[in-house]
Amino acid sequence: MEKAAGGSQWERALELFSDMERRGVAPNERTFNFLISSLANGSGGSQWEGALELLKEMASREIEPTVTTYKALIIALARAAGGSQWKIALELFDEKVRRGVKPRGTIYSSLIGAIEKAATGDQWDRALEL
Repeated sequence: MEKAAGGSQWERALELFSDMERRGVAPNERTFNFLISSLANGSGGSQWEGALELLKEMASREIEPTVTTYKALIIALARAAGGSQWKIALELFDEKVRRGVKPRGTIYSSLIGAIEKAATGDQWDRALEL
């Protein structure tokens, strides 16, 4: 699964995930992180909707998201067409901080990148608050 997630083979990674579940192998946070990363780097653009669904799936299984999880999600949202999902990226960042997950520099750059792509282009005040 890691190999599929590392490239742009997000569909294959999801197939492997389904196969894993059929065989009774319980996913962990690493499994979800690989899947979310594969969706963030998907061929044909970010599959950010699927990445958010995986976050919900983690919650339903009581698997805590990590800094890697949030980073992958924010990257997926930052890569959405025209920066259209920058508000959700900010909400996830705030959630991460509330949960006590310490931010790293790469998350800041991904988040600022998402804000930069915002269609209105007037979100720099929010980016500077970070």
